[in-house]
Amino acid sequence: MAESKLKEDKQPVTESILRELSQQDLEWKFFSRELGLSEGIIKEIEEDNRGHSREMKYQALLMWKQTNGNPTIGDLVDALKSNDRLDLVDLIRGLIAESARKQAQKKAVVGKNPRRLTIRSKANQKGRHNLVMGDNAPTDTVLFRDSVHIKGAFPHTRRHTFQYHKRPTETITGVLVEDRWDDDTGGTPKRVEGGPGCTCVEVEVTSQFGRGLQFGFTVYGQKT
Repeated sequence: MAESKLKEDKQPVTESILRELSQQDLEWKFFSRELGLSEGIIKEIEEDNRGHSREMKYQALLMWKQTNGNPTIGDLVDALKSNDRLDLVDLIRGLIAESARKQAQKKAVVGKNPRRLTIRSKANQKGRHNLVMGDNAPTDTVLFRDSVHIKGAFPHTRRHTFQYHKRPTETITGVLVEDRWDDDTGGTPKRVEGGPGCTCVEVEVTSQFGRGLQFGFTVYGQKT
C-alpha cells in the first residue's frame, strides 16, 4: 500500500473506528479480499454471522486488524482509496479530527482549572451533610478510604466513628467525610480529634432521630 504522509495516518486502527465503518454501506466481501483475508475466513465469518450484515463487516475488519500486527489508519485509508471509497476516507478523517478536538478541550479545561475537583468543592453541597477538613492538591494521593451504612431504628439514633493514624512517611493534607444521602436526611459528622497536619484523624457521625446513616471517609495526603 502507498505510504501516507498525513500525521494521523500513522496512528493505529482502533476498534471504535472499525465499528463505525461496519455501519456504512460497504461491499464487505470484496473489501475483505482487498485487505488480504482468505476465502476460507470470509466464508467462516459469513456463516457465523448469517443475517447480520453489520456484524459480518465488523468481524471481517476486526480479523484484518488482529492478523496484521498493528495496522495503521494509513493502511485502512489506502485500502478504501483502492476501492474508490473516498467518502469513507472522509468519514475516518472526521472521526479522528473529532477525537483530537475532544482531547484538546479536555486538556485545556484541566490546564485552566487543575483544582476544580478538590474536596473543598464538596463543603456546601445541597442536601448533604459533608465535613471537609483541609484540601487536596492535584499531586496528593488517597491515604485511606472507608465507608459505613447503618439502617435506622426508631426511636434511636445511630453513631459511627471513623479513624485513621498516619504512617511515619505520610502527611495528611485533607479529609472528606461525605454524606451519601442528598435529601437532608443524612447524619451529622463531627471532628473528634486530629486532621490535616496531625498524626491522626477521628470523626464521629451521628444519625438523625430514628434514621440511619451512610457516609464515606477519605483521607488525602502526601507520601515521602
